[in-house]
Amino acid sequence: MTKTGTKGRSQPPQRARRTRPNPDSELERVLDACHASAASSGMFLLWRAALRGRELMEMRIAPLGLRARHLGVLWILEQTGRISQQQIAALLGLDPSTIVLVLDEMEKKELVKRVRNPRDRRAYGLVATAKGRQLAHSGAALMADLDQQLLAPLERGERGQLLQLLSRLAAPRA
Repeated sequence: MTKTGTKGRSQPPQRARRTRPNPDSELERVLDACHASAASSGMFLLWRAALRGRELMEMRIAPLGLRARHLGVLWILEQTGRISQQQIAALLGLDPSTIVLVLDEMEKKELVKRVRNPRDRRAYGLVATAKGRQLAHSGAALMADLDQQLLAPLERGERGQLLQLLSRLAAPRA
């Protein structure tokens, strides 16, 4: 059956519109199902918690013009003073080609500087610039607030216990 439109032309009947599920609610449903079925999987839960933490971190440090990997590099340089890019890559779990790109970005932003190794003229070390150190301190303050937000569902004693357990899991193995 067709309707007659303006100027005598026929128009096809209108179909009932199908409502599409909200992709965010659909994703939440899938994640809930995965979480429920994997509640006993430590690896899955650690992975999900890490993703949630990284998502919050990226949102918090974006106004500083940083990403999580930039802040990771700056944090390592704050702890070590000078370190090779290979060592930073290993500590952050990044492959060598990725760390080169990250460090190039950071050098352009004047956050880090490559300096010759006095013991080996072929090798370079990395140091944070004054601007990089300042952003590392700003980022550390944001991360302290973020820790509180991420761990808010836990009671004080549970937070301490979780941090102790994570420290044991993250410790280097001999």
